[in-house]
Amino acid sequence: MVLKGVAVLFSILFSLRPLWGQPSSQPTSPPGHYEIRFQDHLKIPSDLKLSGTINSESVLFNCESRWKPVQGSRLHLFFQHSPDLDGGRSFLSITLNYGILRSLRLDEQNEKLTEVVIGLPPEVLKQKNELAFSVEQFPSTRSTAAEVWTAISPRSSLWIQYEEKQPQMDLRLLPSPLLDPYSYRPKKLSLLLPESVSTETLEATALLVGNFSNRVSPAPVLLNLVNTIQSARDPLLIVGTPGEQPQLRALQSRSSFVLQDRPHKASIQLASGDTLGESDGLVALTTRAEEVNPILIVTGNSGAGVLRAARNLSLADAGTSGNFVWFSQEFTWVPRKPRVWKGYVPPGNRFTLEELGFKALKIPSQNDLAVSIPLNAPPDVRFLDYGHQMILAFKLGSNHFSPDSHLEVRLNQALLESLEVQKMSPGSVVSVPILVPSQLLKSQNLLKIVWRGSLPERGLDALCWLLPNSEFYLPRDFRSMLPDLGLLQFGLYPFSLRADLSDTTILLPAQISEGIFSILIDLSNMLGRMLPTDQLAFQVKRVADLADSQKATSHFISLHVDSVGPPLQKIFPNWKFIPWVETLKNWPAVQETVSPWNPQKYVLNITANSVAALQQAVRNCFSEGSLRQLKGEAAYVTSNQAVCFNLSSRKTIQEYSYLTHVDAWLRVNWMALPIILTVVSGVLFVGLRLALNHYKSSKGVTYF
Repeated sequence: MVLKGVAVLFSILFSLRPLWGQPSSQPTSPPGHYEIRFQDHLKIPSDLKLSGTINSESVLFNCESRWKPVQGSRLHLFFQHSPDLDGGRSFLSITLNYGILRSLRLDEQNEKLTEVVIGLPPEVLKQKNELAFSVEQFPSTRSTAAEVWTAISPRSSLWIQYEEKQPQMDLRLLPSPLLDPYSYRPKKLSLLLPESVSTETLEATALLVGNFSNRVSPAPVLLNLVNTIQSARDPLLIVGTPGEQPQLRALQSRSSFVLQDRPHKASIQLASGDTLGESDGLVALTTRAEEVNPILIVTGNSGAGVLRAARNLSLADAGTSGNFVWFSQEFTWVPRKPRVWKGYVPPGNRFTLEELGFKALKIPSQNDLAVSIPLNAPPDVRFLDYGHQMILAFKLGSNHFSPDSHLEVRLNQALLESLEVQKMSPGSVVSVPILVPSQLLKSQNLLKIVWRGSLPERGLDALCWLLPNSEFYLPRDFRSMLPDLGLLQFGLYPFSLRADLSDTTILLPAQISEGIFSILIDLSNMLGRMLPTDQLAFQVKRVADLADSQKATSHFISLHVDSVGPPLQKIFPNWKFIPWVETLKNWPAVQETVSPWNPQKYVLNITANSVAALQQAVRNCFSEGSLRQLKGEAAYVTSNQAVCFNLSSRKTIQEYSYLTHVDAWLRVNWMALPIILTVVSGVLFVGLRLALNHYKSSKGVTYF
């Protein structure tokens, strides 16, 4: 019995050996695990270096919407530090969502690159998470290092173990559960091919794809067209009437509608017994019985109803909740104003930091001790030669700062102002007017505020804050030479003058094949990623459906196949063709020209000799590399080359405001204002006296 007990004890100790012996190798990720890598997923290309006695740095990461974190999640932390730190006083602390995970002593044992595995409590993990690294580090008495530092390596990763929850079927969360904006995995979406398709359904499908892509950008969306519901391996989008999508019948038992067979077509009736109107739209979120992948259905009894549902779903600002919605009223879209671009300065001359989308920005007591604000403008901006100013509002930290502390304000790396912090009271709010030389301003600008000088020994998360009421006055005109393919790389200008493309129509051939449908979906997907907006409202028409009333009010993005439909000169009168080059005759071509119906609108036409070539041409033209190569009015394009041409002299398009110039001039020459007022008053007085004298002279009375 004793020997048996010893044997059992030995086997238990042997099974526990990995807990107290050498660390085991990292296991392969099984189902229910996902590794979030600092370098690949969190875009941390190099070490996070924490310098100085006290410093900290934060890393933000997401957990997918369907994850329920469980025990076993962990942080694989790789770090190293400067030599000869005082191990008795130097520590690296790691916190998750403000809860302490671990405090590590910094000494000679982890001076070189070291890996430490730290458990992540599942109850602390949220959908959005903040992982913070804080150091207190002091050199030892034998240290000769010029500075003390600790570096977090980009080799670090988060190993999340989870149980996958059922998708949350709520239209308010769109594009989730179809596309999870919190996921680091490739975003995939399947579309069910319609058996036939109306122009309205084409537009509805394109709007949904474009807006869903926009909401998860800059991450790309991988689209896959499927012929059956059963063949879809990813979340599925079904758009069309029951006649266009007869496979809807297989889902009616899992949705709040039923299909009724009528002599000429199947129609939709609500499960409650209500009748769906001919122009009403219906949206439902469901799944197949044997699958958990969500299916979004956008349908109606007519193409008009399908389009109504898609517009309400894509463009309405108010979230639509629940998993089933009946749209009986048309949604009226208010087009974006010209040059209201997401992430760009407002079109007005005066704006605040808050209008740029920023709240209070802190200048941290760590890393580069700086904050950066992009001040980008559309490519046609022309800043005036005078009058530019900013009034920056700062709130200082509560500590006293050393005499050598300065705040440097830089625009495009040029120094605008160096502010002596010692002259400002701790904790106070200070507004600082700064003149901006016009020669520094471009369409792409970066304002950077940098702290220079000594840091307090202890305890400041932020040295100061740049407040959202900081003001900018940047007077400008707008001027461009058009047409110019080279400007497409800037948010598809000039078609994106209204960034939502509400005045742009995508023009398709009259015959819609599976290939043309696929090209339209690809184009919508790319527009969603590249446009500086949060919503897309373009229209889609076939050549045969184009009304005369629409010709003068729209830009056009035309997709043309030489062998299909009427020639270009029949679609666009007075069309100028690209010069014939024998060696390039089989290359697809892209051309930008002034609209024949409105000199303030433009046509972008992409032509190829086959549908397959047109699809590749669209992908090439809207890729980032190809857009940078384009210039002139027309080009032959391939995947790696563009041969460009100018077909005629370009025109200067300009928007000029006399009030802007006068206002800016008076700001610069304000001392002349009293003289101007005196002269104007004198002229008015003399004019009034002369008028009175002339009037009274006929009465025999003269005024002196």
